[in-house]
Amino acid sequence: MLKLFSAVLRVGGYEARTANIPARAYEELIREQTPLMLITDVRRPGHADGVMLAQVAAQSWPDMPIIVMSGDAQPREGELPARAVFIRKPIGTLALLMQIETMIGTGER
Repeated sequence: MLKLFSAVLRVGGYEARTANIPARAYEELIREQTPLMLITDVRRPGHADGVMLAQVAAQSWPDMPIIVMSGDAQPREGELPARAVFIRKPIGTLALLMQIETMIGTGER
């Protein structure tokens, strides 16, 4: 799934950086310094999950939009940061790209 979503983002004109576990994803965000957006899955390997990654990332970048997805799990009410949305998978390519555009606006790639 990671490679598929990365390819979808590239087709949409975005540069995607990927990580298999939340700790590495957070390291990538730090390396980027001003990340445009975070997209994560609720269920991630390792100690932390995607919801925890979203919470930690929102503390460092409170204005960064975040998409949290899952096909079988859903965050509890109030668990996601203010700039985060939950999307149930599967989601179509066009729907995902439209959600990204809605959250970050156009022309900011």
